[in-house]
Amino acid sequence: MEAKGKQTPKGKQKPEQKQQQQPTKTPEKQPKQQAQQQQQPPKEKSKEKESLQGPFPDEIRQKLESHVSVEFVNSQVYLSASYYFATRKYHGIASYLRVESENERVHGLKIADFIVKRGFPVSLQYLV
Repeated sequence: MEAKGKQTPKGKQKPEQKQQQQPTKTPEKQPKQQAQQQQQPPKEKSKEKESLQGPFPDEIRQKLESHVSVEFVNSQVYLSASYYFATRKYHGIASYLRVESENERVHGLKIADFIVKRGFPVSLQYLV
C-alpha cells in the first residue's frame, strides 16, 4: 500500500497541504480605480465646510460672546487671587489658582475660536 503524503522522521505520515491560489487583480482595473479616486473630492471635508458656514443665529452668537467675556473675567479673578496668596507666602494655593486662571482663559479661547471658524467676528466686553 502506497502512502499519500510525506514521511516524517518518526515514521508518521504527514498529509500534503493543498496550496490555495489567491485571486489576483488585473492590472487594467487598478489604474481606472485610482483615477476615479483622484477625481472625486473627499465628501467629508466638503460637508464640514458647509456646516461651518451654515446659519448661525445672532442670539446664540451673542450669548457665546458673552460667555467668552465671563471666562476671561474669571481668569483674571483667579490670577488676582493667585498673586494675593503668593505675596503672603501661600505658594500651594497660589499655584493652584494660577492653573485655574489658565484653564478659564483656554475655555474662553476655545469658544472664541468656535465662533471665528464659522466666519463671524468676535466682539468682547471690556474687562473691569
